Amino acid sequence: GIYSLARLELPDLAALVDETSIVYDRNGAEIARFSGGQNRVPLDLDEMSPILIDAVVAAEDADFFVRPGVDPVAIARVAWADVRNKSALEGRSTITQQDGRNAFLTPERTLRRKLEEAALAVKLERETSKDEILEGYLNTIYFGRGAYGVGAASRAWFGIGPSELDIGQAAYLAGLIRDPDAADISRPAQVQEAYRRRATVLGAMLAEAFITAEEWTRVDATPIEGYTLPRGENASTQLSERARVSGSEFLVDTI
Repeated sequence: GIYSLARLELPDLAALVDETSIVYDRNGAEIARFSGGQNRVPLDLDEMSPILIDAVVAAEDADFFVRPGVDPVAIARVAWADVRNKSALEGRSTITQQDGRNAFLTPERTLRRKLEEAALAVKLERETSKDEILEGYLNTIYFGRGAYGVGAASRAWFGIGPSELDIGQAAYLAGLIRDPDAADISRPAQVQEAYRRRATVLGAMLAEAFITAEEWTRVDATPIEGYTLPRGENASTQLSERARVSGSEFLVDTI
């Protein structure tokens, strides 16, 4: 692994991604291809709901702020699976690894790809702050319904701005990250999975003391259908200051 890392040619972190973007879910399945604008509302971290940030960190990488961007245990698990010739390599990625992979790597599930992901995560953490990494991640991750980033997702799912998200809404969005279509509450076949995902995130938030037991009980008893928009219902979209300044590359289409 050390030898492979030493030989990697990492991309320039300031370089722009190819004009044609291919978006994958956490399992490596292609979701969509875009050339040009996406349904994305770029935001600064302080424009996002703090409880949403807590929910995503609790669900995806609880130790994000206190450990390096690489999880050696997960990489060792992948290496062992590779040695045993397993077809599906396992190993949970940190937020830093996910951020680098989403921007620069393919979803190929191999040991070499995992090592590339780890090397890129090290480079990211050397050159950028934790807040910058988290901000980039929350602005690019796919949340379903054609929405990329929390700015677009908050409006696509709830019809509100990203700073207005409450505990239940934040927990639901965080639960969508792994595979949004599999937990779409508006699809009858996915209702059970939607509730399971939200409960898992709420449990993680409680374990990290981001919410109280009383809040957990109240939100867990609240129907998700009560605060999500029906599928296909339009929600107005407002651009952040960064999007307005940046120009047409951040064209936003509502779902």
